[in-house]
Amino acid sequence: MLADLAMRRMDGGQLAERGKDLDPRLGVVLMAAPSDPHVADLLGGYYDVPFLTKPVSFADLAAMLQQLLGPAPQSPLDPPIMARPRQRRGSGQHSN
Repeated sequence: MLADLAMRRMDGGQLAERGKDLDPRLGVVLMAAPSDPHVADLLGGYYDVPFLTKPVSFADLAAMLQQLLGPAPQSPLDPPIMARPRQRRGSGQHSN
């Protein structure tokens, strides 16, 4: 999951926590613009989550994804990594 720290109803770290509640194996990367005045405060709560500064270069994003997911398959015949289907719980409505 690639999540921006600056979102309206919840920050990217909260979104990541909800995602990890669904699947603890979920890899998460947070990102934010350095000009965002709340970045330091928000990151303090998610010190163990990888972080990228926006704008994100393709090279930095690729390196981070490789760190989280491992190297890309060497052969086009290798099967792609498939996400497991999500299970629905409740009404699908989130409470804040």
